[in-house]
Amino acid sequence: MWQTILKSAFWPNNEIEWVNLLTKDSKDIADYITQAKMLIGSSSQQGLQGFKATLRNEKASNYVASLVDTLLSQKPELEEDEDAEEEMVELMIDNFRRIQETFSEEIQGYKGGGRKGSEILLDDFEEVATILESEGEVDWEKLEEKTVAAFPSKKELRYVREFKRKLGDKVNRIIAQNLPDDLPKLNSMYGKMKETQPSVSYEVLDITPQKALTFLELVQEPKKLAGESLTSVRSGPIAQYYEGEQTEMARVRREKRSPKALTSKIKIPELRPLQVKKSSREYFTPTFKGLLIYDLNDEELGLSDSLAADLESRVINAPAIVSRIVDMLWSIKIGDIDEEKANRLIGFTLPNANDVSAETFERNQEEDYKQLASTFVSNNPELLRTASSSMKAQVSKVRKGVSKVFRDFIIDILKNKNKYGDIITSLFGEKGYDELRSNAPDDAGFELKGTMLSANKESVPIYGLPKQNKLYSDKVGKIYSYVTTERELSEYEKEDKEEEEIDEMEEAIEDLRDKWVDFEEKPENRPYKTLKLFGDIMEGQSDFKFADPFRNAISEFFEQVQNGQSKLSDLTGKFTPSLAKNIDIIELIREIRFIDIKLFGNSKINNLLQDDSSLASSLEKELDESDFKKIVNNFYQVFDAIVTKIRKKVVDLVEGHLNVMVNNQAEYLTYNNQIFNFLVINRLIRRSQDGQ
Repeated sequence: MWQTILKSAFWPNNEIEWVNLLTKDSKDIADYITQAKMLIGSSSQQGLQGFKATLRNEKASNYVASLVDTLLSQKPELEEDEDAEEEMVELMIDNFRRIQETFSEEIQGYKGGGRKGSEILLDDFEEVATILESEGEVDWEKLEEKTVAAFPSKKELRYVREFKRKLGDKVNRIIAQNLPDDLPKLNSMYGKMKETQPSVSYEVLDITPQKALTFLELVQEPKKLAGESLTSVRSGPIAQYYEGEQTEMARVRREKRSPKALTSKIKIPELRPLQVKKSSREYFTPTFKGLLIYDLNDEELGLSDSLAADLESRVINAPAIVSRIVDMLWSIKIGDIDEEKANRLIGFTLPNANDVSAETFERNQEEDYKQLASTFVSNNPELLRTASSSMKAQVSKVRKGVSKVFRDFIIDILKNKNKYGDIITSLFGEKGYDELRSNAPDDAGFELKGTMLSANKESVPIYGLPKQNKLYSDKVGKIYSYVTTERELSEYEKEDKEEEEIDEMEEAIEDLRDKWVDFEEKPENRPYKTLKLFGDIMEGQSDFKFADPFRNAISEFFEQVQNGQSKLSDLTGKFTPSLAKNIDIIELIREIRFIDIKLFGNSKINNLLQDDSSLASSLEKELDESDFKKIVNNFYQVFDAIVTKIRKKVVDLVEGHLNVMVNNQAEYLTYNNQIFNFLVINRLIRRSQDGQ
């Protein structure tokens, strides 16, 4: 019987096996414990040491939280029942604690054993370091024996690392530098630390979301640190070979080709599940990076383009497209425009006007021809698909581009210092306005990106923001985001500024928006407003009741839920992050939920997204505009709070990780001597004022 049990991997040693064990009911757990008590004395069983290590080093709630994704993959029905999922998680926590308490004596080690385990061993190592500093004699054999007892398995490297970090850099270095060679366990722990460079006094700089993103892009994503690592090869055997055997020129070439430092040992493990693998590298999605820096309603998040494009695909009015084609065919038929120009204006290839009818039509026969043309176009699905796709692309192009009105607004700013000077100076500093004007290229630097046929059959220019001069283009880009998207100051923009200065900037933004509204509403500029440009092609846009794309997209989705076209539970479906920059609202919310689960073990929004939730019930009712807006705003607030929580978590992880590194330099210098220089150069850490 016992042989059978042993062969069947009785001791759980991976996430699936732990889930299968911890989801057992009370009776089955009791039976398992009874059998385990009879077996635990044997040290030869497969998985036993890993089992002990997990119980010894894991807190029940934290460990079960890490198993939630595996639980849901094993029991997918729980995703549809939040209450059942929570009950199962609580059961798993209770079962883990029950097993942990049952075997408390058997799992004693450096951690989880109170004074009998970790603290005593820590005390022993610290005492050894003190003795060595005073040049006393150390009983190395006894320390080796205790260490073997605490870490019997070679697989417990993680726990060894955590133990050394508790000791601190000074203690570890003293032990490593004085350690005899004939102690296998201690040398496996400290061998690499014997020849590292001395520690330098560093301090971690204030980690903002922007600096956290810097760490992710320079350390967490790449396989190697950017830049060269010369010191590591100058002191190694390869360098010595080149010094002795090669010419001076060859040595210099070798140094220039010196290998870059690998990042694998300095990455943050908790963030790895959020990365997407591509071409042997792991990347964070554009959405995740954007969420670290910008709020959900922020133009610079980059969601505006993708969400707006998704909305546009739903509001293109098919009858209006038919009408546009018919009007243009009539103009060709009577000779008001040639075919080439008509195709250029409308943005796709029109059919031959004579294909509708080869007969000659007088101007007073317009309706007769248009009736024939309308039937012809409506019965041509391929033409309609081409036209619809082209119109959507054109609408999106206008949305992503910069209007003639905004270009003219910037020109007006450049010409009128008395009108705009104080506002621009409050936004960009004492020399802000003068720098803006002096660096402005000819014609304000806006690049013509294309044209759009307006509802009045006029060719309307579409521009791109200036790029020629960074000082100028950065300021124009910020003005654009302030006045066209109603973006507020980001935390990055507020960084290192006094409260009074921030208030002054916010007031300047409001003044600038007022000036923009006045300029946009001038009679000569009104024809260039979006609805005027597109006419009935944009029919349905009035349903979108908000200024920012996120809430617009939520509004559209909720209307689909009301109409029975979608379900709230669509937002909780299986999700795999994508590196695509363009996403729709469902993908966006799924990704936020995905990040929430990976960072915190579970997402508290699942109840909200059930088809029988209070939100679903509200959407089933007849709602006036005020009530509907309230529901959308409340939903937005929930996700805004989640994004804020995610951002703080990532910042805390990066800051905590950097503190571990500067406080345990001997550990990291074994990987590469240039790591800390790299962090200094990129302003993540700095040498302490009183440092070496």
